[in-house]
Amino acid sequence: MVERLVGDGAGETLKIRLLNLPVELVKRTISHGDAILRELTFVALADHPERGVPDMPNLNLILVHAGLERRLRNGETAIDVDVEVPATAVSESARRVALVEAGDRLAAEGLLLMTPPSPDVVACRRWLVDQIVDQSRGGAPVPWSG
Repeated sequence: MVERLVGDGAGETLKIRLLNLPVELVKRTISHGDAILRELTFVALADHPERGVPDMPNLNLILVHAGLERRLRNGETAIDVDVEVPATAVSESARRVALVEAGDRLAAEGLLLMTPPSPDVVACRRWLVDQIVDQSRGGAPVPWSG
C-alpha cells in the first residue's frame, strides 16, 4: 500500500518503505512533534511579535496522521507501508527533528508547558528520520525493532 505524505503530487517524489511501523507509536510521535512546534511558535511570537511567525519545516503530516488513525480503528498495530514523499522531505524532516529536539531540551529544563517525550517517542522519531534520509541515499529499509 502507498500512502502519500503530500497530496499535490507536484515535483520529484521518493518512495520510503517503513517496515514494522508501530502505528500507535508513530501517531504519538507525530502528535508530540506537532505540539512542540506549536509551542515553539507561540514562544517565538511572544518574545518577538515584530518578526511574525517563525519559519517552520514544510512537512505536511496530516494525511499520514489520518492514515494512522484509520489503521488504528481497523485494529492494526504494526504495518509495512510505502510512503511517497516529496524530495524536499529529506531536508524538511531533518529540520523538523532538530527543532523538535531543541524543544524537547527546553521542555526538560521546564521552560515549556510540554513535558519531555517518552524514550519510545524519541527512538521512533530518530528511526523515522533515519529511514527517510538513509533511503533517499539508496540505503535499504530497516524495520522498526523498538
